Amino acid sequence: MVRRLVIVVGEPSGDHLGAQLAIALKKIHPSIEIEGVIGPAMISAGCLQLSSMKVLSVMGLIDPIKSLPKILAMRKWLIRYILENPPDLFIGIDSPDFNLNIEKILHNSGIPTVHYVSPSVWAWRRGRIKTIKASVDLMLTLFPFEEQFYKDHAVPVCFTGHPTAELISESINVTEAKKLLGYAASDQVVAVLPGSRNSEMKHMVRVYLQTIKLLHESRPDLKFAIPIVYIGHQIYIEHWKAKIIPNIDLKFVLADSYALMRAADFALVTSGTATLEMMLHKVPMIVAYKTNWLTYKIVKALIKVKYIALPNLLANSGVVPEFIQQTAKPKILAAALLELINSEAAKHAQIEKFKQLHQQLKRGGSQTAAGAIDNLLKFHCKEDDYANSWGG
Repeated sequence: MVRRLVIVVGEPSGDHLGAQLAIALKKIHPSIEIEGVIGPAMISAGCLQLSSMKVLSVMGLIDPIKSLPKILAMRKWLIRYILENPPDLFIGIDSPDFNLNIEKILHNSGIPTVHYVSPSVWAWRRGRIKTIKASVDLMLTLFPFEEQFYKDHAVPVCFTGHPTAELISESINVTEAKKLLGYAASDQVVAVLPGSRNSEMKHMVRVYLQTIKLLHESRPDLKFAIPIVYIGHQIYIEHWKAKIIPNIDLKFVLADSYALMRAADFALVTSGTATLEMMLHKVPMIVAYKTNWLTYKIVKALIKVKYIALPNLLANSGVVPEFIQQTAKPKILAAALLELINSEAAKHAQIEKFKQLHQQLKRGGSQTAAGAIDNLLKFHCKEDDYANSWGG
């Protein structure tokens, strides 16, 4: 009898995906119970929090070491809890280093498992495909190029499209969005996104503030704004702002990064989900990424793709300028962004490509994912039990 699902997310983007999935599943089956390691978005969607996702919200290969004891303790507790209270399905959303280990144990114990958001196995550490094949009953991918990779390796897969592509309108009133943030229609707004993780803040904030300083020297008319997920991040940024750009206005947009994306004319973005969100908002951008030197050396040796920014991966071309590690320096970033700002042709080229990519990602998103999960549950349940449990 199907009644209960456990979901684990590890960061804000996964929490939002989980919330959209939960809403879609409840539209199919209103009585479903969903619990897990989740964040505020999933709680708002009516899910029960067993533990907070904050412990898992770390990135890279080196930075998570400090949090490793807490992460391992949580994983041990969670596996024990699930095995003692078996759900009808486990869904791991992103966070593959944490979730795949759990999925393999549960899969071998007879609990169906789904992994939502493919690990970058197509880009690096391709040997993980063996673990994935032994761990999941269904892989849900957000991007079209991922689906074929899994089909080639005989892993059950469904390309859902990206839920965010369904949520973000293809037509945005930028003037109204600017007005809501206190800007004039003629203001040129530059959105600066250092990232939502503590480790991203550590590596990117000072670089971006120094970039703002250089941009302001060349274009004092530009307006700068940063979205804030956690208030602790604002405190951290304000600390370095006082040292680097004390006399330059910097707007903080709290708890609604999309409000800033809708109002932005250009963006400086750390590689990650935010590059996709900026693309869907049709904001011309440049992308940067820095991490500690050891992580970079290891990843560089393993990486199998030419690009890191999601718009470039989707287009399989360098639509968006990328600046990684040693090239992610204030002078280089400021020059690149000024070049984009001053070139109508470059701006137009990005926007037109972003429109095409937006269309490619519209495949139903959460509704498609919920339908695929529903089919998996039907396969794993006896027909009578399934019908009785959902009232169908």
